[in-house]
Amino acid sequence: MANLITVFFFVFVVGLIAWTCTTYIVKQDSKEFIKEELRNLFDISKMLFVSLKSLIGGLIKYWRSPESIEETSSELKGLEVVDAVETMGVIPSVEAVEEDTALSQFSSELVEVITEEEEKVA
Repeated sequence: MANLITVFFFVFVVGLIAWTCTTYIVKQDSKEFIKEELRNLFDISKMLFVSLKSLIGGLIKYWRSPESIEETSSELKGLEVVDAVETMGVIPSVEAVEEDTALSQFSSELVEVITEEEEKVA
């Protein structure tokens, strides 16, 4: 069963890549859209790996020491910012960090909608 899922996933990815390349070459007006979406996918992938690294680091830290959750959670938020700076080479502003903390209380779907609306306005 796992092999069937793997094969289906592989065929889907190869098909999507072929379709994207064909559209990029054939349809001249789609180039900017495809470039933007590929940049978005790349940024999302980078953030996924940063989050996984932070998760693994946090799990190791929780596993090794029986400290209180409140102390280590604030330290982990600081580590996430440091990891983002190291990975992306951008220093976030204080407002951006506070905004991320404020938005973390909402569901991910709502945060995505808010972010999309902000991008449309800008």
